[in-house]
Amino acid sequence: MSEDRQSLQELLQNLTEEGVLDSQGGFTLSPERVLARAQSIRFSEPHHYLLCLYRGAVLGEALHIDVQMDADDLCLTYAGPPLQADQIRYLMASAFASESSYCARKLQYFAWGLQGAWQAGFHYADVLSPQAA
Repeated sequence: MSEDRQSLQELLQNLTEEGVLDSQGGFTLSPERVLARAQSIRFSEPHHYLLCLYRGAVLGEALHIDVQMDADDLCLTYAGPPLQADQIRYLMASAFASESSYCARKLQYFAWGLQGAWQAGFHYADVLSPQAA
């Protein structure tokens, strides 16, 4: 995973150089640019995306994690607090966050995991929490 982390750090460095300064310590990227950059994330081992999804669920206070897969679908269900609407909206941008809070890291791992799942050939990937009501 250290190779993956180094690649992601290099990607973060490149993104911060291309961002527009909004305020001290912050920058904004267009959603199209974030998606293009996210698609360039590659894991050294193709199935490391699953570890990222597990880490995201654990940081999301998961008490139980269930993964179901078939030929092109992936569904991860975890018993823990659900993601909020604004977290889902900016999930892929979270892949490049430099904040180190549990919440930021949870979102980052989910973003990396979902991107890796799509690159592994899944056409549909979902992260669910039954506590969402």
